[in-house]
Amino acid sequence: MKKYKDLTVHTGSFEKSLLGIVAIGAKCQQHQYFKYSDEIEQMYQADDRMNHILVNLPSVPSAVMLVYASESDIKVLNIVPFNHSCDRIEKDVYNHIVDTFNEMIITPLFSKEYAIDCTKDDVSIQDIIPQSFPMLNRWTHCPGAPNSPFIHQFDLELWFDFLCALHTHGEELSSGDLEQWLSEDNGWDDETVTDAIIRYETERDLLNYYDSHYGRN
Repeated sequence: MKKYKDLTVHTGSFEKSLLGIVAIGAKCQQHQYFKYSDEIEQMYQADDRMNHILVNLPSVPSAVMLVYASESDIKVLNIVPFNHSCDRIEKDVYNHIVDTFNEMIITPLFSKEYAIDCTKDDVSIQDIIPQSFPMLNRWTHCPGAPNSPFIHQFDLELWFDFLCALHTHGEELSSGDLEQWLSEDNGWDDETVTDAIIRYETERDLLNYYDSHYGRN
């Protein structure tokens, strides 16, 4: 699955995260491609935790990168179009911006002091839920799939097997990742995917509710 990259600097404390935000702003004040200025900041609500950095990379729509100081990390929260340069920042462009920002700004500033995590742009669902994936794969290849994967009792039980496997192994799969995988990697229609996601969220909540209120046998 093609994913938007996450870029995180693990500072370990809120104080260090705030200092890191200041350091990023200072480095970007005179940078050719990543520009931090009072003029840009004044376009947004004042927030000491956030830098709004103007991105002017070659062959890339003008954009603003939101860099945020959390309680123990510095994170790239989002990259949005600037001044109506485009309708949205596509994944390949977004990831190119993140990689370049990491190379030019983040790594020189923090690599000797903090751990830096930049996620992959191409992720396999097998890597996300390695123990539960066989059950998910069985369900997506059930006789009723892809149009009616919940109608027959056998197909429904395969779905339940997948949910129980996730729950038992303690693996986490976001509804967004499941939706993307069913749509993009498997080519399922929107109606079936929407039904699956509603079931997924509701039935996982049910399992968690059961654990918290009745305990496991």
